[in-house]
Amino acid sequence: MAFRFLILLLLFSHLLPAQVVVEYAVRIEEEVSLLQRATLPQRVLIATNGSRVVVRGFWETPRNSYQLYVPEEQVFYHCDLNSDIAVRYKAEALGPVWLVSGPTAKVAGLECKEAFTVVESDTFPIFYTDAFGVQFCQVAPVPGFAMRYTKRLQGIKVTYEAVKYHFEMVPEGMFSLVGKKVFDNENPTDGRQWAMQIGRKAPKIKTDCLDGSQIKPQSYAGKVLVIDFNSLGWGGFNVNDLNWLDPYAKEYAGRPDVIFLSVFRESEENLRRLLPLMRPGYKVIADGQFYNDAFNVELLPATIVINRYGRIAEYVAGRTPLSEARLRRAIDLALSGGLKPVGLD
Repeated sequence: MAFRFLILLLLFSHLLPAQVVVEYAVRIEEEVSLLQRATLPQRVLIATNGSRVVVRGFWETPRNSYQLYVPEEQVFYHCDLNSDIAVRYKAEALGPVWLVSGPTAKVAGLECKEAFTVVESDTFPIFYTDAFGVQFCQVAPVPGFAMRYTKRLQGIKVTYEAVKYHFEMVPEGMFSLVGKKVFDNENPTDGRQWAMQIGRKAPKIKTDCLDGSQIKPQSYAGKVLVIDFNSLGWGGFNVNDLNWLDPYAKEYAGRPDVIFLSVFRESEENLRRLLPLMRPGYKVIADGQFYNDAFNVELLPATIVINRYGRIAEYVAGRTPLSEARLRRAIDLALSGGLKPVGLD
C-alpha cells in the first residue's frame, strides 16, 4: 500500500510539492576510539525534490551544515543554515559499478536491487531503489537511489542504511542557491572576500595557547606568521585535519623566523580531548571565533600567511593540492623578504 502511494505521489509531484526524506542509521564496521566516533555522524537524512538532493548529518555536537547535490551537473555545494555562503565542489570521481542480477532485498520496506563498487582495495555493496525517480549515491553512479551503502568516512569503514522514509515539506531554500554567495573551492580567489584581504595590515593576535604559552605581537614581530583556521564542526572535517599543519611545521622547523599557529573555534576542553590525536608541533588556540571574525574568515578550513611587515601575503582556502602549492610558495616568498605589498592599513 505504501509503495502504491509513493508511485501516485511521484506521478502527481507537479501538483504536490512534498519531498521524500530518507533517514539512515550509521553503522561503524570496525573498532574505533571514542574520539574517532565523535567525528562520525550518528544518523543521516537525505532528501530529494526529484532533481536535487540534500544530505545532512547529525553529530554528537550539533552542526548546521549540509550538502546540496546537483547530480546532473556532477557538483555539490557545502552550505550552512546560518550562513549565506555556499562553496561549490566537483563531485569526486566515483568508482566503477557492477550490477548484480538476481533476488532483490528489502531496505526500509522497499524492494532494492544490488550492486557493488570497488574503491582502491575496498569492495563496497550498494542496495538501491528506483522508487524515488532520481539517481543518487555518494559512492558510485548506480541507476537508482541508494538505500544502503558502505564507504570510508575519514578512513573509517561505515555503512549508511535507510531505516524509514516519509514525505515532508523540506524548506525549499535548502534545495536552492537563491540568495547565497557561491564560491568555487578550486578557485577561491575569484571571491572578493579573498582579494580584499591581500595586502591589508593583519589584526594583532594576543592570547593564550593550549600549551600554556602566550602569543602576542612582540613574539612574531619581523617574522612570518602562518595561521591555519579550522573547526571540528565544518561539514568536510576529516580527523586527518588535526595534523594537517604538521608537515609544514616540520619542513620549516629550522627557521626561527617563521611561526605556525592553528586556530580552532572549539573550546579548550574539547580540544584537549583530541590532543592525543593531534600531538601538535606548533601553537594551538582554542575558542578562536574572535579571530575568525577579526580576519573575516567565513569558510573553513583557511590558511593565512602574514609577512614580515605584518601584512596579509596570502589567503588560502581548502585542502587541495593547488591550495597547498600556493601556501608553500607564499611562505617561501615571505621568508625571502618579498615585496611590501601596497594595501590598506
